[in-house]
Amino acid sequence: MAKKRKTKPKNKKLTIRDKAKWLREKEKKDSKQREISPFEKKRILEATAKKMAENMTKPEREFDKLMKELNIKCEPQKIIGDSIYDFFLPDYKMLVEIDGDYYHGHPDKYSKEQLNGMQKKNKRNDKDKDWQAKGLGYKIERVWERDINKEYTAVKMRFSKLLLS
Repeated sequence: MAKKRKTKPKNKKLTIRDKAKWLREKEKKDSKQREISPFEKKRILEATAKKMAENMTKPEREFDKLMKELNIKCEPQKIIGDSIYDFFLPDYKMLVEIDGDYYHGHPDKYSKEQLNGMQKKNKRNDKDKDWQAKGLGYKIERVWERDINKEYTAVKMRFSKLLLS
């Protein structure tokens, strides 16, 4: 009986970490598969970041607008290490993540017991990304989707005090 080959999940948006994990698992399962070079991995990461920057979510577009209003230079979808961060504020060596309420399990909406597998995984990834950023000497800030959509002025004041004071 032939071994069943593991295939990439279809119709599922994968994070960079998901893709990397899938590639590692695939490499382990199939010893005949050629290894992906660091150059190829970097190329995949860069292509993904470019696509994400071209297709920002509504909360990301709102945050970008907010930064322009404050006259703060920001770069969308910045690659740091093996992760892509939503925004990089180069003058402040700060990374900003815009967390979707559903995908990242906003604590005001979902208790720990209510979180599904994807939300738990995203929370773990968030902690890993925070740890990586801090370890590389970056400040990291997180903004909830709900805050940027419903409390725009408060988010603007938060970043104004944080960066311009």
